[in-house]
Amino acid sequence: GYTNTPPAFNMLNIATDPKLRRVAMSGDGQRIVSVGYPSNIWVTSDGGASWNEDTSAGSVTWVDVAMSADGKYIAAAERDSFQTHALWYSDDFGASFTMKNFAQSRVSDIAISDDGQTIAVTHDNPNLYQIYISTDAGDTWNARGANKEWRTISMSSDGTKMIAAENFAYLSDDSGLTWSKITIGEAGYTNGIQHTDVSMSADGSKMIASGLGLRLCSGDKNHCKQWSNWVSITDNLSGTMSWDLGKRATISRDGSTILVPGGMSYNKDKIHTTTDDGATWTTYTKDTNKNHGVALSADGSIMAVASENQVGFWLLGDAALAYGPLVAGTGDSKALQQGCETCPAGSTRLSGDLVSNGNTYCICEENYRVQDNQCVACENGSLRPAGDNAAGNNT
Repeated sequence: GYTNTPPAFNMLNIATDPKLRRVAMSGDGQRIVSVGYPSNIWVTSDGGASWNEDTSAGSVTWVDVAMSADGKYIAAAERDSFQTHALWYSDDFGASFTMKNFAQSRVSDIAISDDGQTIAVTHDNPNLYQIYISTDAGDTWNARGANKEWRTISMSSDGTKMIAAENFAYLSDDSGLTWSKITIGEAGYTNGIQHTDVSMSADGSKMIASGLGLRLCSGDKNHCKQWSNWVSITDNLSGTMSWDLGKRATISRDGSTILVPGGMSYNKDKIHTTTDDGATWTTYTKDTNKNHGVALSADGSIMAVASENQVGFWLLGDAALAYGPLVAGTGDSKALQQGCETCPAGSTRLSGDLVSNGNTYCICEENYRVQDNQCVACENGSLRPAGDNAAGNNT
């Protein structure tokens, strides 16, 4: 199925930095970090209503940025074609960044665990490097895997499961110590398919790989190392050629939502999402033809896209509500018809909803869960991170 949703997107201009191309987001969608070619590091803790600029590294060329689920830990990697450069690390929600020595050149991708300790870095240097992995927040590094021109990497929330790709994709379930190659059995692909991005759910049970379309595998390493278990999920994506997709793609932490931007031909202004593993797709059209980095909240309800000097944020779903610093509503209230209603106990919402855009929802606070569209306290000392949609399914 193909749905062309009217353009109701909110593009947020961030000061004067002209080339923001990578973005990462916390599980609740409120904390976002963006970097570019070149730029300073830009961080927001209120869904884009306000931004802080970190100039620790200066305006340099960044290749990628990664953030933990709670937004506390951030890792950003510099890139200059063949020069050595640094990794910048924050353990205070982006309030400050510290340089971590990193000797290898031409970084291509970066991933971080939720405790901020495991960081994995790939390189697409033609001289070929291994994958470099740190388990102490970037203080020391170990070279893992074979010497390849690695393009991309993703990991589970605990850092034990990983997927990385060059022409072929590889899987690890021991924190990158050993890797298994996914051998493509289809005729004509003996040299691989030049993967451009990979992404993995928080528990590592679902993963996607882009390159000649988008493929999905659900299962553990032993299951997914068989190419026959990877299913093409862009066959039902109408209105575009399956190959005309952007180089970046992502899956939400809970595995429910997959996002891929349009490519370089007729889809530059498109964002494609699916919530049923590719059976149906929703295509959003926006007013800029530049799609670079993409990110999703944990439940896939909030999307961020870096587009040069802007970062766009949207609430996904039938309403396709604009998300960002729009004037109306105060904190802890939600938009309801043509007025703002106070969020019930145990839930909250940042200020900024525009009531004319339609209904919004409240978000459950930490250690609250959803029960019959209400946020209720977790029983018997049970814990749960903040961010559940109070209007969604029970959690």
